[in-house]
Amino acid sequence: MSNEDFEQAKYEEEIITPETDEPSFAEELENYLPTPENTDKIKKPYPAWLISAVTAFAVCVAVLTLYSLLIFPHIKPSAVISYSSNSSDNTKIEDLEGVALIAEKTMPCVVSVSSKANYQGFFGMSSQTLSGSGIVISENGYILTCYSLVGSNGEATVKIGKDTYTAKFVGGDASKDIAIIKIEAEGLKFATLDDSENIHTGDNVIAMANVLGGDIGISVTKGIICGVNKGVTLSNGNSINLLQTDAITGVSGGPLLNEKGNVIGMLTASISTESAKIGLAIPSADIMSVAESVINTGLAPSGLIIGIRGNDTEHGVTVETVNDGSPAKKAGIKVGDLILKVDGTTVKSVAEINKIRDTHKKGDTIIITVYRDGEVIDINVIL
Repeated sequence: MSNEDFEQAKYEEEIITPETDEPSFAEELENYLPTPENTDKIKKPYPAWLISAVTAFAVCVAVLTLYSLLIFPHIKPSAVISYSSNSSDNTKIEDLEGVALIAEKTMPCVVSVSSKANYQGFFGMSSQTLSGSGIVISENGYILTCYSLVGSNGEATVKIGKDTYTAKFVGGDASKDIAIIKIEAEGLKFATLDDSENIHTGDNVIAMANVLGGDIGISVTKGIICGVNKGVTLSNGNSINLLQTDAITGVSGGPLLNEKGNVIGMLTASISTESAKIGLAIPSADIMSVAESVINTGLAPSGLIIGIRGNDTEHGVTVETVNDGSPAKKAGIKVGDLILKVDGTTVKSVAEINKIRDTHKKGDTIIITVYRDGEVIDINVIL
């Protein structure tokens, strides 16, 4: 090749195929198309739903933040008022039916009890008829009632429906106003006593009583337990447990029932205020211990009774009643006696007499000093 031919060929090569570092179009196309080598290097886009969710979450957080910082501190709380409707749709028919069923079941067990109490009046001895209710607690005639109704007499009159019975006083505990009397009858329907230890304030209860000697019939009221009081000290110094309820009948001796229809207390009194009237009931836990002891032994659990009811005075205790068959009656204590001392200790209240009595045991003899008809007499009383 001549020099001229060589130069011409070199010129054409530089013009047609210039020397450069840039890739050709074919090379760029080859690099753009996915291959096993560059597939992993390609960034994949995020799913649309994920982007939407993240955006919504961010917007909510921003709104709540603004609300809590700018609006919430200036909002005042509103009062929540509950309204009761007179609509019959809100009446708990099942509760009313339950009361009716319990009343129907318990009515044969609620009896009328009456007795006569003797006391010293201005013109001599007088008597007063006391009336209340009782609860049949056994099929063979044992009846629970208030000591204040029958404790001053040896017997009482009991009405069950149209039948009238003479009931004998078996025993009781005057300090708790619990008495057991018995009629000669068999196959009686009787009430079931339940454990009052499980009673709480607010529990539903039903009170029943045989009013006015049974001439009107059974009174039934529904209410709640308003209070559970233990160890209440009375004016006579005795300590007693009481249930408070707004289910009252105005008659002592009737049952206080739970929602199962079982006896959890016995109505004993009621107290009135300007705004409400509350009934008091002796809890069944106290009733069961007294009833079992009286039925089995004839005595209350303490077993210690004198058998009088007295009135506190400045100079001693005036005897108002003497229970028939009691230690006081057997020893010769009389209505109108003024008790000055017991076992040589001056007393001015029933509570002081009971305190001395409780230091003894069954069968002990205590000396009661009384003033009678201008004389001071020592009387031996066997407990």
